Amino acid sequence: MKKILLIAVAMCLAATFSFAQKRTKDLPIATDKNYIVGKLDNGLTYYIRRNTNPVGIADFYIADNVGSLQEDESQRGLAHFLEHMAFNGTKNFPKQALRKVLADNSVRFGNNLNAFTSQDRTVYNIDAVPTKRESFVDTVILMLHDWSSFISCEPEEIEAERGVIREEWRMRDDVKSRMMKTIYDLDYAGSRFAERDPIGLMDIVNNFPPQVLVDYYHKWYRPDLQAIVIVGDIDPAKIEASIKRIFSDIPAVKNGAKREAYKVDYVGKNQVGYFVDPETRAIAAKLDIRYPYFDDKYLSTNEYLQQGLIREIISTAMNNRFVQERKEPDAATKRCVLAMDRIYYDCNVMRFTSVPANNNYRKAMIALYKDAAQMLKYGFSEEEVAEAATEVKGRYTRDIKGLYDPDSRTYVGIAVQNFTRKSPLFDTKAYADNNVKMLSEITAKDVNDYVKKIKYNNSVSILVAPKSLEKTLPTENELNTIRDSVNKSKIQPYVFKATGKLVLSKNLKPVPVISMEKYAAVDSTIVFTLPGNTKVYWRETKPDVEKRVMMKAYRNGGLSVVKDEDVKSTKVAAGCLDAVVFGDLKRDEITKLMSGKNMRLAPESHYRKDVVSGVFKVADAEQFFQMLYAQITDPQLDTEALSNTKKSSIASLELPKSELRKFADTLEKVTYYPTPLQQQVKTQDVKDFTAEMLMKYFKEHFSNRSGMTYIFSGPMSAKEAKALIEEYIGNMPVGNENAKSDKGNYLLKGKREFVYNAHDIKSTVCDVTVDATGFGEYSTRQIIAARFLCSALRDRYIQILREEMGGTYSVSVSPTYITEPEKYLCVTVGYTAGAKNLDALNKAVYTEFDNVVKNGVTNEELDNFRKFLNKSIKEKDYSRISWISRIEDNLTDGEYKDTDDLTIINSITKEDVQNIAKNIFGQNNIFTQIYKPADDNKTVNTK
Repeated sequence: MKKILLIAVAMCLAATFSFAQKRTKDLPIATDKNYIVGKLDNGLTYYIRRNTNPVGIADFYIADNVGSLQEDESQRGLAHFLEHMAFNGTKNFPKQALRKVLADNSVRFGNNLNAFTSQDRTVYNIDAVPTKRESFVDTVILMLHDWSSFISCEPEEIEAERGVIREEWRMRDDVKSRMMKTIYDLDYAGSRFAERDPIGLMDIVNNFPPQVLVDYYHKWYRPDLQAIVIVGDIDPAKIEASIKRIFSDIPAVKNGAKREAYKVDYVGKNQVGYFVDPETRAIAAKLDIRYPYFDDKYLSTNEYLQQGLIREIISTAMNNRFVQERKEPDAATKRCVLAMDRIYYDCNVMRFTSVPANNNYRKAMIALYKDAAQMLKYGFSEEEVAEAATEVKGRYTRDIKGLYDPDSRTYVGIAVQNFTRKSPLFDTKAYADNNVKMLSEITAKDVNDYVKKIKYNNSVSILVAPKSLEKTLPTENELNTIRDSVNKSKIQPYVFKATGKLVLSKNLKPVPVISMEKYAAVDSTIVFTLPGNTKVYWRETKPDVEKRVMMKAYRNGGLSVVKDEDVKSTKVAAGCLDAVVFGDLKRDEITKLMSGKNMRLAPESHYRKDVVSGVFKVADAEQFFQMLYAQITDPQLDTEALSNTKKSSIASLELPKSELRKFADTLEKVTYYPTPLQQQVKTQDVKDFTAEMLMKYFKEHFSNRSGMTYIFSGPMSAKEAKALIEEYIGNMPVGNENAKSDKGNYLLKGKREFVYNAHDIKSTVCDVTVDATGFGEYSTRQIIAARFLCSALRDRYIQILREEMGGTYSVSVSPTYITEPEKYLCVTVGYTAGAKNLDALNKAVYTEFDNVVKNGVTNEELDNFRKFLNKSIKEKDYSRISWISRIEDNLTDGEYKDTDDLTIINSITKEDVQNIAKNIFGQNNIFTQIYKPADDNKTVNTK
C-alpha cells in the first residue's frame, strides 16, 4: 500500500514537472469568447461583438469569400466593378440614397463608407455608425442586406461608372505600380494569381453588357460565401435578432458554383525577370523564394502565433548579417534587406532586396544567392536568434497598447480574417502576452526547424533598373549559371559577431535648475529653467502599456542661419547626421541597441530649426539621458557610415534625372521667389564634403544647449525627471545661440499655371494640384471654418468630377496653415485624370471656388460635416494626443490652434465659411500645377 502511494506521488510530481516545463507554443490558443458567431439557414455567417472603445458607435461589415480569382477570362474586372456598383443603388436605397442617408447621420463616403476587392475576397464597410437610435442601426443592417443580394446594377449607373474605373486604372498606371505588378506576375507566373489583377482589363470594363455583371453577381455573391461582422457599442442580442429578421428573405442557393482554391506550383522553377522603365530611379537586385503556407496546421495552439514570430526573427537576423557584410571591403551591396510575407491563402515568400554597389548587378546577385544558400543550409546560432528576438520584442511592444484595449476595427479585422483566411478568433490580450512570452522562449532549434521546411527550388531573380542601365544587366543565362555555380560551391557557415558595448559617462555633478514652475498655457505641464537660456517642458501623461516618453528639443538653426555659400554643404551635412555617433559604437550598433529597447535618438537639421528627437521607456530613462548627453558632448564620427551615405548620394545624383525629379526641381523655382536656399546639391558637392566639415557642422549646431527648448511628454513625473535633467542636460555646455532668421521660401502671388510635359514616360495619368492661398494671420475659428469649406468642396467635387463627369477616381481637398517664414492659409485641391479631360475638370474646380464665394455652403453641407466632426472627435484616443506638438505650437505662435475645439465647431455658421472662402479665393492667389505626359508619348487608349 505504501509502495503504491509512493508511485502515485511520484507520478503526480512528474506530471507537475511536465506541466511546468510546457512551453507557451504548446498551449491551446486563447480565443475570444465574447464573439457571438452563428449561421442562418440560408448559409449566411455572422459575427457580433460588443465593444465600447469608442462609445456610442459601431462598425458594420460584409465580407464575401469571392474575388477576382473567381472571374473567367471574359469577366476580368467584374468583381471590382461590382464593388463600385454597391454605392450606386440597391433595392431599398436607389441611386445614391445609401450615401445620403449615411451622410445625414454623420457617416461620410470615403472616411467611413468604403470597400476593397482583392483576388480572394471582397469586403464592404460602414464604419463609425452612431448606435443611439435602434431604427438607424436596423437601417444600416438593411444596407448590408442589400449588398448581400440586391445591388441594382442599373444600366445607366454601369455606364457612368465605367469612366470612374478607367480613371482608377489610370491612377494606378505609375512606375511603382508597374514595378510591383511585374514582380508579382513573375512570382506567380503560370498560376491563376498572376492572371487575375482585381482592376481587370479595360477592354472588358469598357464593353461588358450589364446583364453579364448581374449574372456574375448572383452566381458568386450569395449567403453561403458571405459573413456579416458587427462590432461596437451595441446590444448583441438585439443585433442578432435584427440580422435573423432582416436577412430572412434571402433564400439559400442550391447547387451554387464551387469556389476553387487555386494553388501555386512550388517545384523546380527558378525564374529570371526584369523591370526596366524610363520613369524608375530604382536600382535593385532581388531574389524571391516561394514556399507553401503551412501555418493552418497549427491553428489550435499558440504555435500558430509562433510561426509569425519566427519569420520576424529570421528577417531580423538576416538583416543584421547584411549590415555586417556591408562593412566588408569591396562589399557587393550598399544595402540589403529580407522581408517575409504571406501572399493570399496559398503562399509565403522570402523577399531579398539589395542595392548593388557601383551598379554591379552580377556581384550583387552572387551575394544574394550565397546569403540565401548559407541561411537555408546552416540556419542560425543561439546567439544570433537571441539577439534578433530581443530586437523583435522591442519593435513588437511598441504598439501593444492597441491589443490590451482594442478599438472595434481590430475586432472586425480578427473576425474577417477568421471567415476569409481561417485565422483564430484571438483573445487580443492573450495574443499580446503570449507573443511576448514566446519571444523569450524561441530557440535556434525552433527557427532552424522552420528554415528546413523552405525548399530553395522555386525562386525568382529580378533585376530592377532605369532605362539608362539596361545594357549593363546580366542575361537570364548568366544569372542561371551564377546561381548554379554558387549553389554548388563550398559555402561556410556564418560567423556571428556580437554588438559592441555602449560606453557612457556617469556620476556627473548636477547643475541645479534656476526655477521649476507651472506652464499656464498647457495644463499639467512643468517648465524647468536651466542656466544658459535652456527651457525644459515636462508634461506627465497617464501610463500606457509600454510607458514611453517622447522628447523633442529644438532651437533656431538649420539652413536659415548659414551663409549663402554654405547652403549646399549644409544640405549634405543634414543628410549625413546619422554618421555622428557616440559611446564608442558604430551607427549600425546604435540602431540595433535602440531597436531592442524600442528607443530612438536622432539629431536633425531642417530649414529653420536644429532638432533632436527621441523616444524611451520610463525604465530606460537614465540610459536615454546618458545617450543624449553623450551625443551632444562627445560626438564621434562613424567614417564607414559617412562613406556609405556619400556613395549612395553620389550614385543617386549621377543617375539621369527622372521626369518627376525634373518636375519637382522646376516646381520649387516657380512656386517661390528666388532665394539662395534653393541651391541644388551636385555630385561634386558631395564628393568635396569631408568628415571635418560634418563634425564642424555638428558641433556648431548641436554641441551646446543654449537657446534650446526641450519638451518631454510621457508617464513620468517632473519630480522624477528633475534629477536627470540637472545631471545630464544641466551638464551640457552652454555657448552661442542663433537669432531667429527671416530667411526662407516665400510664395509667389497671383493667378498662375505651371504645366510640365513629361517625355519618355509610360504613365498616362496627369497629376493636378490647385493651391488657393490667403496671406495673413488666421485665428483658430477661421482655420476651422476652412475645414468646413474643404469638406463642402470635397463632396461637391466627388459628385461633379467623379460621378457626373466620370473624369477622376478621387478628389482631395484640405487646408494648411503655415506660420514661418510667412503666414498664410492654403486650400489644396488634388486629383488625377486623363489629359483630354483636364480643361473641363479644372474649369469645374474653379467654378466651385466662385460658387462658394457667391453663394456659400448649404445648411446640409454645414450640418453634415458638423455632425461628422462631433462624432469623429469623440472617437479619438486623446491619451495619445501629441502634447509635444501642442506645447511647441503654443511656444511658437502664442496659441495652440486646436482645430478639434468642439465649442468653436458647433458655433461655426454659414457666414463664417463664406467669409473664409471670400478671404482665400478673393485674394486670387490660385496656383495650378499639372504634371502630364507630353503629347509625343505613346499612350494607352482606355476607350
